[in-house]
Amino acid sequence: MNPTASQNSSSSTPSSELDSLLLSSLFQIKSPRIGLHVHRRTPTEFLCPITGFLMSDPVVVASGQTFERISVQVCRNLGFAPKLHDGPQPDLSTVIPNLAMKSTILSWCDRNKMEHPRPPDYAYVEGGVVRTRMNSIPPGTGHRIAKSEILPPVAENSNSNSDSDYESVMGAIRSRSRTSISSTTSLPLYQTRPVNHSTRIQDSFSTSDYSSFPPMSPEEEEIYNKLSSVDTIDHEQGLIQLRKTTRSNEGTRISLCTDRILSLLRSLIVSRYNIVQTNAAASIVNLSLEKPNKLKIVRSGFVPLLIDVLKSRSTEAQEHVIGALFSLIGIITRIGFKIGLLFWVLVWHGVWHSKSKINHEI
Repeated sequence: MNPTASQNSSSSTPSSELDSLLLSSLFQIKSPRIGLHVHRRTPTEFLCPITGFLMSDPVVVASGQTFERISVQVCRNLGFAPKLHDGPQPDLSTVIPNLAMKSTILSWCDRNKMEHPRPPDYAYVEGGVVRTRMNSIPPGTGHRIAKSEILPPVAENSNSNSDSDYESVMGAIRSRSRTSISSTTSLPLYQTRPVNHSTRIQDSFSTSDYSSFPPMSPEEEEIYNKLSSVDTIDHEQGLIQLRKTTRSNEGTRISLCTDRILSLLRSLIVSRYNIVQTNAAASIVNLSLEKPNKLKIVRSGFVPLLIDVLKSRSTEAQEHVIGALFSLIGIITRIGFKIGLLFWVLVWHGVWHSKSKINHEI
């Protein structure tokens, strides 16, 4: 055997390892404490779209994407919304902890025997990532975030449960909702909270209110007649029919999101009957899936009603309401609900669960 060849063979592995160590050292000098932890088979959805690192504290922004929290903080502090490769510029005005994603990432790391990701270094994300992207954009083409567009971040463990604070926030939301409706649409205004008796539903909506509206389709008329009935059983059947009909049919969701149906849903969404309230909330979720319906639902005054349902005793209705609010959040923030809406939605939801658990244990 050739000694020289043997020597070269024995030294190839250490040399390769040395090169890897040197590259790793150089990378760590450039980006201290970044907590990269990227496996070659890392799912793309686990990586922050801004840094490309495995996320340690993922948060959902208003436009629906998930980012590393520090990445969002840096972009907001610099007033910059990055252009993503696979979609439009994200809306960073609100952030919500994505606990499901975080749990999934940690489980994936455990299965692959990887160390859990650490938060990236703020200075590196600012100087080495975000500012680099900002400098690469031609002047005048980047997107700057106005300070008025930024909502306070959602608190993960808030102890605030003040009824007076909640009512003051809700009052402001209702006030803005009424202003938005009166200034942007001709929809008639109704009471925020309907009376408990079903017989009053028809009294609240006289036929003259809809004299100028287009005629109803047979499907809408059937559902409308059930929802406007004096019988709670009819309400249940009508809502179940509306919920099933709008579950998967895009055209039906648009055709049934009429002012007449929305007006009746406004009363039924705050019904004292859990099954009515739950199916009304689920119907709103289905209707809100279509873009043309979102603005109509918000302008019809559903936001304060949906938030009020979070104080109800129906857990299923609460889950549907949270889904509806997430579906509508882009429209809500766009037309001016800039008072920490998501903060109070999630805080009040958490407070209710805490109180419910205490009452149950007592």
